[in-house]
Amino acid sequence: MFKLIFCSLISILITSYSFSQSLLEVATSFEENIILEIPTKPKLPHFALYSKTFFKNKSLQDSVAIRELILKVDTTETVRTPWKKSDFPNKMLVRSKEKISVDQVLSNINWTTKKQKNTIKKAIKHYNNRTPKWRAYPMQISKPLYTEDGLYAVITFRYGNSAGKTAIYKKVRDQWTFYENFERWEME
Repeated sequence: MFKLIFCSLISILITSYSFSQSLLEVATSFEENIILEIPTKPKLPHFALYSKTFFKNKSLQDSVAIRELILKVDTTETVRTPWKKSDFPNKMLVRSKEKISVDQVLSNINWTTKKQKNTIKKAIKHYNNRTPKWRAYPMQISKPLYTEDGLYAVITFRYGNSAGKTAIYKKVRDQWTFYENFERWEME
C-alpha cells in the first residue's frame, strides 16, 4: 500500500513538473533567439524608488516584493558566469564578437514557422556583416534575482547596444508569468 501511494505521489510530482515552465523559458518566450553567452548586469530603475504612480494600483504584497527586488538589484553582486546551453534549450548562445553560423542556428533551434526561419537568417547575415554598433543582436540577459519567498523575480534584457528593459515576473500557482516592466530604454 505504501509503495502504491509513494509511486502515485512521485508520478503526480513528475507530471506537474514537466508541464511547468522555468522562469527563463517564460521570460524569453517572446524574445530573440540569439543570446550573448555572458549575462548583462541588472539595470536599476531609480525612478521606481520615488514614484508614487508606479506603486499606486499594486497590492501591498506586490509593492513590498518590488521594493525588495529593487534593493537586490542595487546591492547584489552581479553574477557573470556564462549561460549554459541547458539554460536556453531553444535559443542560440554566442560569444561576444563571434560570427554566427546560420546552419548551426537553424539546426539547433526548433522553428515554428518558415517566416520565423527566414527572419532569423536575415538577421544573422546582417549581424555577421555588422558595424560595432549593431542595434539588435545578440540579446543579453541578466541572471534572475528573486525575492526571499521566491514568488517574484527581475530580469534585465539588453538588445544589442540600442535598447533594453528590466522586467518583473511573478509566480502564480507554480507558474511564472510576466508581471510588469520596471523600465524600458532606447539609445539614440
